[in-house]
Amino acid sequence: MSDLNKKEKKRGIRIALPIILLAAVAVAGGLYLWRNMSGKAINEAIENEDIESVTELYDRISDEDKKEEVRVSMIERARELRDAYIAEEATYDEVMDEFALLKDNVLDDSEEFEEINEQIERIDISRRSYKKGQKEYDKARYAEAVKCYKEVISEDEKYYKLAAEGIDECNEAVKDMVEGTWSYEYDAHVEVEQYVKQKGFDVDLSKMKIPIVFLFKLDREGSIDVSVDYDALNEYIDKVLDLAVDAMSKGIEKEGLNIPGLSGMLKQVTQATGIKDKVKKELNIQAELDRLLKDSGLDKFDSFRVEDGHLYIGTACIDVSLNDDELTLTSEGSSALGVGSYKMPYPIRMTRREDKDETVSGNTVSGNSTVSGNKADDKPDKKPVSGNGIDTKKPVSGNSTDKKKEINIRPAVKPEKKPNGMDNDEPMVP
Repeated sequence: MSDLNKKEKKRGIRIALPIILLAAVAVAGGLYLWRNMSGKAINEAIENEDIESVTELYDRISDEDKKEEVRVSMIERARELRDAYIAEEATYDEVMDEFALLKDNVLDDSEEFEEINEQIERIDISRRSYKKGQKEYDKARYAEAVKCYKEVISEDEKYYKLAAEGIDECNEAVKDMVEGTWSYEYDAHVEVEQYVKQKGFDVDLSKMKIPIVFLFKLDREGSIDVSVDYDALNEYIDKVLDLAVDAMSKGIEKEGLNIPGLSGMLKQVTQATGIKDKVKKELNIQAELDRLLKDSGLDKFDSFRVEDGHLYIGTACIDVSLNDDELTLTSEGSSALGVGSYKMPYPIRMTRREDKDETVSGNTVSGNSTVSGNKADDKPDKKPVSGNGIDTKKPVSGNSTDKKKEINIRPAVKPEKKPNGMDNDEPMVP
């Protein structure tokens, strides 16, 4: 190789080395500047709570110490978001939007972040249950509301306390719902048919409905008082006896004796001679119903409790609903409510009955409530009485009381006229 070529080669090397060194310095400087700028940018993003920028810049950081610093900052941010959500300063969706960004890269392997995320999920489900419970409460579906309230977790202290208060409100609402006197109609034709046959009457009542109205009075303290609505029963018996008189008059007419006003005359005669009252006395329906009440076990219907939005009678768990003045009792998985030998088939429908003055049950009377046995209303102006439940404030004769409310044993006759000269236009007096 010529001397000239050697000189040119050496000069080229001398020129290339500085260029390479300058390039290396530039690259190193650029990398340093890039790292410095990225670190500064991510710090600003963290300070501004710009989580989206943090996640974008995080992958550009090669320094593991810096990455760990960012992860620590983001764990702290996750704690702050959780606390803000629990305090209802941030919504579930707002928190989850940020968590989704952090979960993809910055905190993808953080166990604490995963625990925080799961905690928020649990609390969200819990609060949804509470809100659903409120809606069920507004619909007066108290058992369903309690079920939702019980799904609220203690981890969410505020709503756990509110849910406990909600359960108490549901139980009080059920007590409000059932408090009062309710009538339940029972078809007693089988029992009545057996009884009248024992008395010597050969009758077939299989196609006849004989309604016996039981009254159930429930108070807020959890007691149930059971009685029979004798007013309704006496009115029913009067109608049956009147129908018997009509049937007898029609039978006479069919035999060819067409007498104008025969039915009315027969009714007057039965009243004047006391036949109707004698029949009632002979049958002694009230005493028989008292026996039926006891034998059937309805007298054991003495208490109830309300728990978790349900009505409990004995061990029976009952759901309650109210539509206008009709109370409906149902029970999941059961066909009837058993009390002694008596069964009330579900759904049990009862109608609200306003308490009436002088409502009689057993051998007692009370001013505004129905009572049973020998227990009288404990108000000072009401006293227990004996016999057939006579109001002591009214004059009575024999064993009878108010004609509309009690069984009259004495015949209704007019003192000023004999039975065969009765004036149909004048009222009957006892």
